[in-house]
Amino acid sequence: MMGALRSALVGLGVAPLGGKIRRAVRVAAIRVAVFCFAAVLLVAGFGFLLAAGFLALAAWLGAIQAAAIIGGALTVAGLGLVLAVRGPRAAAPPQSVADGSVAGAAGATTPLLLIALLLGMLTGARKRDPDQPA
Repeated sequence: MMGALRSALVGLGVAPLGGKIRRAVRVAAIRVAVFCFAAVLLVAGFGFLLAAGFLALAAWLGAIQAAAIIGGALTVAGLGLVLAVRGPRAAAPPQSVADGSVAGAAGATTPLLLIALLLGMLTGARKRDPDQPA
């Protein structure tokens, strides 16, 4: 990694690497390594917390309902991150409502409607299950 950083600096025109630049490169490499190690620990910790949450839900609700809840939560979190990373979109052109339809109402409520439908299905399935206490 140090060789790649040095060659990049040489390519930028910093041919004579002095002591200060070498030290800066070494500190930057150490920071990158520590950040990568912290990211691995963070992902591992999240995995253990996710597994513990799944086991707790499975003991309380049952395995299928727990898998549905955890899967839904991860899907919503992933969708939220994708939408957040996508950035702002261009404004939509004004739509005519001369035919009596509501412009954009279905597109604006589709994700909320889907989440409400899934929550209703999970709640209804739990209430109808005779083996589970209410």
